[in-house]
Formats: sequence, C-alpha cells, structure tokens
Amino acid sequence: MNYAFQLAGVPRTGVLAPYFGYSDAVLPTLNEAALNEAVGLNSASAATYRTRWFCPSGATTISPGTANGPLDWNCNGVAGGTVSADINGGGLSSLVGWNNWGTLTYGGGAIGAGASPAGLAPQQVLPGELTWEEAQKFAN
Repeated sequence: MNYAFQLAGVPRTGVLAPYFGYSDAVLPTLNEAALNEAVGLNSASAATYRTRWFCPSGATTISPGTANGPLDWNCNGVAGGTVSADINGGGLSSLVGWNNWGTLTYGGGAIGAGASPAGLAPQQVLPGELTWEEAQKFAN
C-alpha cells in the first residue's frame, strides 16, 4: 500500500474518478538508486493508471500519462536514461510491489446485525466493551 494515494486515490488514464482500493497486481521492484525513466513502473498492470512521486525539490508530481511509460523520476524535464532519485521521500531504497487483494485474510466472523458470535448470548457483553447505557452517559 502506498500512502501517497490514501487521500486522493490513484489517478487513472482516461477516467476522471481516481481508484480507491488495494493493489491487485505485483508491480516490479523499483530500485531508487537506478530508476529506468524510459519504462516507468514497467508493468502492463499500470497501463491504465498514473502515478505520484516526490521530486528532489520535495514537490509531489503526477505522471502526465500512463505509469507504464516514460516517467521523469528526477524531475529534470527529460524522461530518459537511468537515474537515482528518492521518489518516496524515505531515502534511496528498493520499493517492492505487493498484491494486497491476493493476500488479504478476512477473519471477522459474525459481524453486523446477523447472528451473535458463537458462544455468546445476544445480551452478553464482552469484557471491557462499552454498554449502551455507558455510551449514553458520555453522550449527555
């Protein structure tokens, strides 16, 4: 998960609405000490998305087109060659892709207005859980 996209989403090409969600593909690892500007994120999975990164000045920039194409990682006005650039503001490192959707585990059990969790009567309260009456005292 990339926190650069948490508030504005991942910008997309050809679509006005950004994407808010988890990654569903493993993108190639980006070595910030040797970024190939000619290939951008270098993944067909990134073809319909744009991307966001930090320039050496500290300003954030957004790719003008697809993230799977030339990207001016060091913000010098030319998207070509191999460059070194701290694109995430955390020092030069390797940025590893991850398939968030493929690794999520749901262990919520009975959540919502359905049946009570196994072994608990509907009126039973878990230890330390705020009761409705206690909540009303705080609200008033």
